[in-house]
Amino acid sequence: MIIVSEPVRHGLEHQAINSAMLNGLLEVLAGESVHFIADPSHLATLLPDIAESNAARLHTEAVSLAPRHAQPYQRLGDDFRMARHTLRLARELGARAVIFLSVTQTLLFALGVLGTAAPRVTCLGIMHGGLADLAPRRGRIARYFPRGLRLTMSLAARRRFRFIVLEEPIRTQLRHIAPRIADHTLVLPHPLPSDVMPLPDTDAHARPARVGLLGLATPQKGLFVFAECARRFAQSRPGQVEFHCIGRIHADAKQRIAAFLEHFRTPPAVAPLERARYRELLGSMDYACFFFAGGHYDLTASGALLDCIAAGLPIIGRRNALLDSIESRFGPIGVLYDHDDPDSALQKAVELRSAPEYRAFRRNLLAAAAQRTTLATGSLLNSFLGPAQQPS
Repeated sequence: MIIVSEPVRHGLEHQAINSAMLNGLLEVLAGESVHFIADPSHLATLLPDIAESNAARLHTEAVSLAPRHAQPYQRLGDDFRMARHTLRLARELGARAVIFLSVTQTLLFALGVLGTAAPRVTCLGIMHGGLADLAPRRGRIARYFPRGLRLTMSLAARRRFRFIVLEEPIRTQLRHIAPRIADHTLVLPHPLPSDVMPLPDTDAHARPARVGLLGLATPQKGLFVFAECARRFAQSRPGQVEFHCIGRIHADAKQRIAAFLEHFRTPPAVAPLERARYRELLGSMDYACFFFAGGHYDLTASGALLDCIAAGLPIIGRRNALLDSIESRFGPIGVLYDHDDPDSALQKAVELRSAPEYRAFRRNLLAAAAQRTTLATGSLLNSFLGPAQQPS
């Protein structure tokens, strides 16, 4: 028995990645069951994606979670209850492992206080975002009062809790800024979404190029770089490129983005975009743009990037460790730039749409996708969990 707990996500959030991990794990478990704890709204969106062959071994439990964006003091009680319930269930069911599909600082604090389920039970948690808070601060005060995440991760690690990050370059960064935490960290390459298929080849050079900013539209993902490009191209190259925001606008960016809306063929949504609509828009793009800014994505994997890998959708983007890592293994995946010159990268990408290089970008992305199958995800995740219990 494996206990899998999703203590954070509601509704459609992380539906694609969580279903991929559950399907992968169930595929490789030889007769073993998974007990999955999640918010009712998340279960409702995720269960239809579970393969029929796996469904009989997936037992679900609905638990109401703290509001999604509750402050730490507001969710502390809920996270303690979730941690206590999950660990108690692991003991009662004789589970060999507990996996938290997301974690928060308050959940890590709870796990550090409560300990793990039992000496032989492996406890793991997947770190999605926020690791930039581990960056060291200067000054005497910081020496005695470390950042909250560093403190709670260290506390949980002392209780034999281990962390999972979703790309190797993230652990590499951790070794520089938090080496002791990196020693307790495993790498699971970000699973591919189970609902995104390779795009068909099309002859698109007769129409304007379509470029998209995918997923949650944030400054860290390059929203305002994308918006400035849209404004400049509308003025200097009208009709040549269409700019599409395929996802929801982050609340902090709503007011500032208003000045750019006229330059978007598809403006950002104000509510979460239905996954089917997201896939439809993604499938009509020629490129996806990743103008990473601020260092956030040095320590965070992008689910939207994995959508592009699964679809074979070439990328226009600013280089970072993850993009470089993919290119070093599989070859060029789009038009990447080193410095602040997105306009030149965009123009070059437009010119390459009907060239052999564009088809090579797609082949290389799909080659990367072939290394991230559901079965490969499940096999690696299972290898982290320790030996399966033998029937008595």
